[in-house]
Amino acid sequence: MIRLFLRFYVAVLCILVMAWLIQYFVFRLSNLSQNQQVVEQALAGGVRTAIAQLESVDAEGLESTLAALEVIYEYPVRRYAFADGLLRASWKNRILDQQVVYYVRSGGGYVAAAMGEQHYVEFGPLPSFVGPESTIVTLGLGAVLLLAAIAIAILLRPVARQLHAVEKTAMAIAAGDLSARIDSLKVPKGVSLANAFNTMADRTENLLNSQRELLQAVSHELRTPLARMRFAVDLIESAPSDAIRSDRLAAVDRSIHELDELVGELLTYMRMDAPRPHAALEEFDVCKLVQEVIDSRSVPFPNLKFSMVCQSAECVVVAERISVGRAIGNLVGNAAKFADGEIRVEIEAMESKVRIRVDDDGPGVPEDKAQQIFEPFVRLPGSPGSGAGLGLALVSRIVERHAGEVRATRSELGGACFEVLLPKCQ
Repeated sequence: MIRLFLRFYVAVLCILVMAWLIQYFVFRLSNLSQNQQVVEQALAGGVRTAIAQLESVDAEGLESTLAALEVIYEYPVRRYAFADGLLRASWKNRILDQQVVYYVRSGGGYVAAAMGEQHYVEFGPLPSFVGPESTIVTLGLGAVLLLAAIAIAILLRPVARQLHAVEKTAMAIAAGDLSARIDSLKVPKGVSLANAFNTMADRTENLLNSQRELLQAVSHELRTPLARMRFAVDLIESAPSDAIRSDRLAAVDRSIHELDELVGELLTYMRMDAPRPHAALEEFDVCKLVQEVIDSRSVPFPNLKFSMVCQSAECVVVAERISVGRAIGNLVGNAAKFADGEIRVEIEAMESKVRIRVDDDGPGVPEDKAQQIFEPFVRLPGSPGSGAGLGLALVSRIVERHAGEVRATRSELGGACFEVLLPKCQ
């Protein structure tokens, strides 16, 4: 990560240096172009006057006239032939067009004009123009760009610290420390990044822990019915009669049915744990759904009294109807296992939520177990039946997926009271 930061910073420095050089050359070229125009306009009159004076004398007086002009202008004045090849083609063409041309050659500035068709007169090197030296300009631009580089380094330092913290924590997690997190106090300017990373790490840790616990629990839960099946199969071979053999086959069938229910609950539990961005949400009346659940769940318990009280006219929510129905069904079925004679379901529409209460007159839930029973594969001592302990865990998962709440308390009937709160449809 540090190398990535250094590469980025070096790239920024290279860009600044290139900008510095481009600015320097642009400055030089612009100054040269401007000086050329100024010099040509300022010296054009004097140059043409000098050439007219040279053209007015004969060959014998040419040298003396050139010497006299050098005294007057205080810099060398020379006559050359175009054939000497001292001029660039662009300069030569302009001079032949009867222009006064300023150019720079061998570090000095010269001005020239045509004298006839075969010769030209060159004045110079001219005195240097007073202006900002290129060295000073270059140093000034360098200082500005250096300050820019320092400012960029200061601005990038918090980003580098954030990236380093993310890299350090990610490496720790990759090494097996799933509890590693980014300390947001050490990256005050990257709190949102730290929180997002820590949230991702929390979910990853929870998923891995959940899978680990699930594998351990599944291996334990599967061992019991498999052992019974193996034992029953051994006994079938030694059964003395068809009636006993049928009983033992029925025991194998019950074990298979138990395994099938366990696998179904496991699959449902894992589906609840996975994200579902396109869940089938729908608007429905909770009272009607609860009545359907009671009608189906009360059939195996003819000796129990089931009742429903809907205390509000409209108890409408927007949720996954099948999932909510399964959660309510698990609560009603769980109450039926423990109830002595009565189960009551109450539905009430509150200000922003719909409350569903499932009460029974059974032994209830110990206060110190009220939270633990919602964990997967947790069963209270003396629990009837052979469930895997996933029913209430599924209820908790389903309610959480709908931004609701579920809790267990003491019922007015003397047993357990399970209360579910779901967001109300506004």
